[in-house]
Amino acid sequence: MENLGWIKLHRKLLDNPKICQDSDYMNLWVQLLLFATHSEIPKVFNGRNTILKPGQLITGRIFLSKITKINQSKIERILKYLESEHQIEQQKTNVNRLITITNWNTYQESEQQVEHQVNNKRTTSEQRVNTNKNDKNVKNEKNNKGADIFPVHFSGNFIKAWNKWLDYREEIKKPLKNATRKSQMDFLKTYNEAEAIAIIMQSIRNGWQGLFEINKQTHGAKTNFSKRSADEKFGDEFKAGQLRALGSLLEGRN
Repeated sequence: MENLGWIKLHRKLLDNPKICQDSDYMNLWVQLLLFATHSEIPKVFNGRNTILKPGQLITGRIFLSKITKINQSKIERILKYLESEHQIEQQKTNVNRLITITNWNTYQESEQQVEHQVNNKRTTSEQRVNTNKNDKNVKNEKNNKGADIFPVHFSGNFIKAWNKWLDYREEIKKPLKNATRKSQMDFLKTYNEAEAIAIIMQSIRNGWQGLFEINKQTHGAKTNFSKRSADEKFGDEFKAGQLRALGSLLEGRN
């Protein structure tokens, strides 16, 4: 053990009559504080590798008697007293014992450590609040943007299906961008509510990333799907509009 650093003696010791009136009690208590580790270190206890935590030490009655000049029987009595007062905990073997000073963190942490922990807790709390705010904003953004573009003649069943679609896209790590959401909603508006819901559920069921038309022609119990997406359909309409505009322009020249 390195003979570096220091320990704290709290004035609360003055409330303990045994330690104040019997110098052997004080002697042993201080030795336990001095030999306890102040950081996590690997050790072998009871034949197994273990990690000593701050405030723990592996020792024995013979060793403690040697360094304190207190006979072994009294060492045992003092340790039992400290244990009864919940100042220490003991795990005994035939060879040695593991002693844990129960309130080590309360009385032995440095002011810097305490301040560091307070700052960490404050930072964690602030991060948690910010995270909750961000989650709430994302959720509100999701709900508000969807509500603004829902067709007025669609019921709550469509809204549930649409929210399932948004959740599904997030689950596959492909969240919808605003432009795509608007395009897909415009695509769904061209159908009645039942068809729009069927289109959404079809894509979720088949693991698709887009929304596609449903071919209403069925063969037996199986439905054929025409995979023309919302973007493709509106792309065709855009091209048609361009051709109509070009025709009008040529007619004007003639």
